Amino acid sequence: MNQSINPNKILLQLKQYFLENQEKEIMYWGIMTLIFTLMHQDGTFLFILSISGLIFSARQFKAFGHTPSGIHYLMIPATQTEKIITAVLLNTVYYFTMSVVAYGIGNLLGSTLFNNMMSTQAEISWSLFTGERHQIWSVLISFVSTQAIYMLGSLIFTKHPVRKTILTIIAVMVSLYIIEYFVFQLVFGNETKLTNLLPFFSEKFADADDSFFKVLTPIMESALAVVLWIVSYFRLAEKEV
Repeated sequence: MNQSINPNKILLQLKQYFLENQEKEIMYWGIMTLIFTLMHQDGTFLFILSISGLIFSARQFKAFGHTPSGIHYLMIPATQTEKIITAVLLNTVYYFTMSVVAYGIGNLLGSTLFNNMMSTQAEISWSLFTGERHQIWSVLISFVSTQAIYMLGSLIFTKHPVRKTILTIIAVMVSLYIIEYFVFQLVFGNETKLTNLLPFFSEKFADADDSFFKVLTPIMESALAVVLWIVSYFRLAEKEV
């Protein structure tokens, strides 16, 4: 099957999405801006971004939850590659950009209203964008990798993808914890407990070069996203067979 990439087909899919959902999108981002106006701390932005991004990405392929809609989606004249690229652009680039815009407007409005109501001249905080460690870029990379997980979940679970994806992530984390525990038991002895080993590894990591982890973490997160996008491509290809 021809899997060449035609940018025009990607643009047409994006255009179709916005035409079909323009009213919902305007209302949604209006509500998000209002929320950030009332609560414009960095922590609030990160929390809302992670939760709302999960729901948006996990419902990216909601068409497969309804047979006629799924058939209609599969009949769109675009390759699996073009469809995956479109989905990635929507749940990463588009959603993250709009979230930042909504937060920026909400932060500006909320801080201005607070200063007027309290008759203060407090400066508007943009630490998320101006921090010395460029936190916004770290948030973006982490967001891309987590969105890739949720997008794959929307392809695997056609019914209740959000709930099932969250439960699957929890199950995987618990399984890894159990495996890790038994590996430590095997390596360090039956009398060794995981809780006693945590301070040891924390001390070792504290002594390590922090710049190493600054470089390694985004590389691993980016690699994870690429792998999950590839898996999503093959999962979508299975549905089209």
